[in-house]
Amino acid sequence: MLVNNAGVIKRELIEEITQEGMAYVFSINVVGTINFSLACLPALKKTKGCIVNISSTLADRPNPGSAIYSTSKGAIDSFSKAMAFEVAKYGVRVNVVAPALVRSEIYSNVMDKKALEKFMKERGATYPLGRAGEPEDVAELVAYLASPNTSWMTGAVIPIDGGRTVG
Repeated sequence: MLVNNAGVIKRELIEEITQEGMAYVFSINVVGTINFSLACLPALKKTKGCIVNISSTLADRPNPGSAIYSTSKGAIDSFSKAMAFEVAKYGVRVNVVAPALVRSEIYSNVMDKKALEKFMKERGATYPLGRAGEPEDVAELVAYLASPNTSWMTGAVIPIDGGRTVG
């Protein structure tokens, strides 16, 4: 199994987007995911393994300042579906988990602890389930996708978002 979970975000409004910012986000979020997937494909073909790529609900519902990040995660969704179609003949499955706000280093690397807690609480309160996600929430879904219970599932993009995409 391969889980592509590396990601960075660089908040820039449309008028502020730079070539350097685009290259930084795409090199990690998109190129990194593609490179790791291709590098692991021979082993995954032998074992009939699976890939779970981590995307974001921002791919479909961006916020101001998230254009490049949202675009990079949309690219992950598209790449994953294309790869799922092509590698299914080898018994390899490729699915995507698309979280909304989850406590992670992507935020803790750009916010101090107090600001992060405030952000998590305030943004999480706007979700129908009333809270932001925790890493364990996402890990459970990833584990499920790796299990034999999903042996007939590939090419799916699954939101895990406290109801953000419905409300």
